Amino acid sequence: MRRYGEILLGFHPDDEVISCYLEGSLSPEETAWVEAHLSHCSDCSEKLDFLRALAQKKKATVRNWVLGLAGAAAMTAILLLGGFYLNQRLRGPSSGEKLAKFLSETDSARISSPQNIDVVMEYLAESGVAIPESGAVTEIVVDEGLRRRIAQERSVRFAAEIHGETLFLRQGQ
Repeated sequence: MRRYGEILLGFHPDDEVISCYLEGSLSPEETAWVEAHLSHCSDCSEKLDFLRALAQKKKATVRNWVLGLAGAAAMTAILLLGGFYLNQRLRGPSSGEKLAKFLSETDSARISSPQNIDVVMEYLAESGVAIPESGAVTEIVVDEGLRRRIAQERSVRFAAEIHGETLFLRQGQ
């Protein structure tokens, strides 16, 4: 009797050999022997069909699981991004963003109009900056470095100081 690997000619291939045949991992000689055996053995052919169906079902199960997991991950990402986007759209700009926009659109580093002073003081108060009543402030001076940063960046730290009736806004550290 001739031997090819672990296959003894004249015997039925076991489940492991048939599985290796399905995977294509047998040598050419072993593959030829299994195919020759399957051509005349209905029991082994049925076993091959069963193992093939089982392998396909296992692949489909794994594929469905992976696709389900990928779909769940995609939906989670969509919900998170959508929620973040809606939150940004619904809440509108923060008072700090409004102040930065107002200051970037102001032509001068000095604000002396009572109306504009009230606007700046309101935005500062909404941002939580402790400041005196706006009636005590007659001028607001915005540091040039702060004005440049406001024009370039979305979030800027600044300091507010009062000297007499003038409020100074300068770039913070």
